[in-house]
Amino acid sequence: MEFKKIMPKVYCGLGMIGVGMTAYLAANETPKALKLIEEAGVDTFADKAKVCWKVYIPAIASGVITCGMIAAAFSELARENARLALAYGFGQTVVKLYSERSTPEIRKEVAAEAAKVNVFPLDPVSVSDNKVVLWKDYISGQEFHATRQEVKEAIAEYNESVVKKNGEGSLNQLYDF
Repeated sequence: MEFKKIMPKVYCGLGMIGVGMTAYLAANETPKALKLIEEAGVDTFADKAKVCWKVYIPAIASGVITCGMIAAAFSELARENARLALAYGFGQTVVKLYSERSTPEIRKEVAAEAAKVNVFPLDPVSVSDNKVVLWKDYISGQEFHATRQEVKEAIAEYNESVVKKNGEGSLNQLYDF
C-alpha cells in the first residue's frame, strides 16, 4: 500500500530520466542522420525525413514512453486531488450540519439512532481504559471491539504518521491503525 502512495513520484522521476534519455539518443544519432542525408544528396525536409527516420526510432520510442510516464503521474495526482476534494467537501458538510445544531440536539439524535439497533452510546470518558467495548464509527457505520486505551493509541499513532508525512493521511489509514 505504501508503494501506491509514491507512484506519482516514481512516474515523475521516470519522466525526468526519459527527457534526458530522449535528448541523449537524439543527439547521439544526429551525426549518423547527417551522414545519410549527405550520401543521399537530398534538399527538402520531407526527403531528409524519409532518408533518416529509422535512425531516430530509439529517440522517438523514448519520447513516447516519457510522455506516458508524465501522463501517468498527472493521472495519479488528479485522482489523489479528487479524493482529497471529496473528503474536504464531506468535512465541510459535517461541520456545517453540526454547527447549525446544538450539542444536546446531536446527543438526542445519536441516542435515537443507537436505540434503533439496541446500542447505548457511552461517553468515552466513562469507559475504563482496559474494558473491551463495542465502538461504532458514525462516519462509515462500522463497528469494532476495542478498549479505550487501544483507540487512544490508534489515534495517537495515526496523528504521528500524519505529522511525519507532512499532513498526508486518510480515513482508511486511521481505520488500519
